[in-house]
Amino acid sequence: DGDDYSRMSDSQIDALADFIDGPLSTPGSRRLADLLRKDDFLQLLFTWISPRCVDGFMNKPRTEKYQQLGKSLSNLIFILLQSPEGVDFLQHNRVIRDISEALQAEVPMPDDSAAVRQTARPTENTQRSFSKDNISSDETRALDAIRVTKSMSREVFAFIGVMTQHDIGLSLLKKNDVMSALQKLVDSHRVDITKLAIDNLDYSKPGTARDFLSIAMRSHSKLIRFYATKRLQKLLEVADVADFNSWCVELLVTQLRDDDKEVVNVTIRVLEEACEFPAVLRTMVEMGPALFESGIRSKVSHLLLKMCSDPAGLKLMNDFDLLSAIIKEWCDQGWRDYVKDMDNFVKASLSLKPKVVRSRSSQQHTQQDFEQHPADESYAPHLVGMLFHSEEGRDLLISSSNHLEIIDQNLSNDHDETLCRSALMTMGHMLRTPLGRQETLKRNWLQKSVGLLKTCSNARIIGTVLSALGMMEDDGETAADCMRELGILPNGAGSAIPKCSEIWFGFESQWKCALSTLAVEGPSDIPEHGATYRGQAEDQSLEPAIIHEILESIGKMLIPVSASQGREALIKLKAGKPEYFESPTVLMACWEMADSGGLPLHVRRAVQDLFSGCRASTFWPN
Repeated sequence: DGDDYSRMSDSQIDALADFIDGPLSTPGSRRLADLLRKDDFLQLLFTWISPRCVDGFMNKPRTEKYQQLGKSLSNLIFILLQSPEGVDFLQHNRVIRDISEALQAEVPMPDDSAAVRQTARPTENTQRSFSKDNISSDETRALDAIRVTKSMSREVFAFIGVMTQHDIGLSLLKKNDVMSALQKLVDSHRVDITKLAIDNLDYSKPGTARDFLSIAMRSHSKLIRFYATKRLQKLLEVADVADFNSWCVELLVTQLRDDDKEVVNVTIRVLEEACEFPAVLRTMVEMGPALFESGIRSKVSHLLLKMCSDPAGLKLMNDFDLLSAIIKEWCDQGWRDYVKDMDNFVKASLSLKPKVVRSRSSQQHTQQDFEQHPADESYAPHLVGMLFHSEEGRDLLISSSNHLEIIDQNLSNDHDETLCRSALMTMGHMLRTPLGRQETLKRNWLQKSVGLLKTCSNARIIGTVLSALGMMEDDGETAADCMRELGILPNGAGSAIPKCSEIWFGFESQWKCALSTLAVEGPSDIPEHGATYRGQAEDQSLEPAIIHEILESIGKMLIPVSASQGREALIKLKAGKPEYFESPTVLMACWEMADSGGLPLHVRRAVQDLFSGCRASTFWPN
């Protein structure tokens, strides 16, 4: 009835959520129009969800019922922004002003002392004020640290985030000084609520929200700078941000000047992943001179190698007299060091790491906060593989060195493990490009590598052979022809890439065993994806065998020669079992696989697209 929301039962909470998600969920619906004219229901509802209401929604405990209601309320705000009547209601309702006042109360005064700042910490009296129905009394602020942790008051940031998705909503926030308050919080002691703002704002369009994130990346707090940079990485994974190149890349290149190592490391990781996409790489090339500055160049060696895959990047680096030195250094020692780097990468990405779990009620942010977000392992680019992306790069390598002849000499040299594996790695990265495949076929390197599988007893070399062959891009007849050359795909098989992939996976057990020998102490360190996952017992209607098949198909996307087979299997599974791709349980299984196995960006994006029906909060809980 809207008379008193403070004493609602669970069934009444469900009924309210259903009413909002049903009759009120369509812009311009007759029921919503009637309520806007009569005004009482919505006025009472928005009074109840205001931070000022002592017995209101913001004081309720973070139970599943109230969290679902919070999602419904966020959707209602979004619907109201779609009509002039709804906008008029929000303009004259004081809920936005109340949110602004709650934020302003957390902004430190210019003469704030350390003692004053301690008031944000919970006191014994404050903790005693918690009850089953209401998290805190009116003695505490609306966004007090304890209330944000345990109550629905953090939904303030979800409401703000919804409003930033709409131009009119953003103007209402600016008019009521909400955005200016958020910007002032960036350099406050309240890292917790600043992070909530970073996670919830919408950055899909230029404007005030992006200005806020830019300010956060320059915060005095390294934790806030770290969280803001990680947010850019999540925006890259979602892949629905307009003009990512011109906005995000510029921010990230500027962030390379940061004094903190953890912040710089995550910045480099995001830039390296972004450069998987040609458009982003071209933007990086345009900003190349900024990367050549003293103090930055040494941090971005991988980025400089990736720029060698673009003819414009080659020209720019040649103009700055960098290219010849990079090629000489690689041919002298870099190609050998690459094997050690890859061994370290495999060990780091396949070894399960314990995570530090911290109490959310703590206001103390220390180095342990970074341990919740271990630095992503970076898959190093291979210079020869980069150069073979273009004829200019290929010709430059051949004319300036005898490196390919050295590779030819060591490809079957199983007496020197390091040289042999280094040569095989070079071949593998050449197989990723059409020009490189042509060169390997011309030099009979594929036949030599298959010969090693038959004659070599060194498990590390065998593992490197299989890893190198697995780098072959699955792009139709060319890959099938290469497999025929290897003798593992019979002549006359046609464009049998699925069959080619099936044959490849006949090597799977041998490959896993060899891979464990490369860098991991024992096969037990290799995660068995699909064996266990968080929430496995939460939904008995899900069949573990189907979940395992989903994870196995994602795993196939890691190997280029089987990538399309894995992708097609996932599309077929989604068509036949759509409920599995709407399940947070399955989604968390996929992301645990990503955490333990180091899924590359293009695979994470594919997972994101497949699970588009799940809310972003499921991917990255606040």
